[in-house]
Amino acid sequence: MKTCFKNGRVVLILRGRFAGSKAIILTKSSNFDKNAVQTFILAGLQKYPQMITRKMSLKKVSKKSRMKIFIKKVNINHVFPTRFFIDLNKTTDKLVNEKIEDYKDFIEKKIENKELLSKEKKIFSSFLKNIFLDQFFSGKQKWFFEKLKF
Repeated sequence: MKTCFKNGRVVLILRGRFAGSKAIILTKSSNFDKNAVQTFILAGLQKYPQMITRKMSLKKVSKKSRMKIFIKKVNINHVFPTRFFIDLNKTTDKLVNEKIEDYKDFIEKKIENKELLSKEKKIFSSFLKNIFLDQFFSGKQKWFFEKLKF
C-alpha cells in the first residue's frame, strides 16, 4: 500500500484541522528510519474558489476565484490516497521540483527563527497558489477545486 504514494497523487486528509480536504503529495520525507513514521509534505486548498458564471464581470470573477493554500507536513497514517494524479505544471516541472526541494531542505533543518520560516512558507505558498490558479482557469481538473460534500 505504501507504494501508491507518489508525488502528484491526490489524497484526502483524515485527521486534524484540514480533515476532509483534498491535497497533493509534493514530496516524501527523506530521513526515514525504522522507528520514525514516514511523512509527506502536502499542498491543498484551505479555501475553495466560488462558482463563476458567464454574466459576471472581470472584477467579480477575480474576487470569486480567490483560493487559500495550505502546506502541511503530514503522517502517512493520516492520509487516504485516491486514484487521481495532478501534474503541477509540465512546462515548469524542473522549477517546481527545485522549489519543493528547497522548501523540504528548509523544513528538515528545524530552524528556530520563526520569522525566516514564515517568510519561506509565504514565498512557497504564493508560488503554489499561482500554479493552482493556472490549473483552475485551464478547467482541466474541476473536481479538485470543489468542496467535498459529506
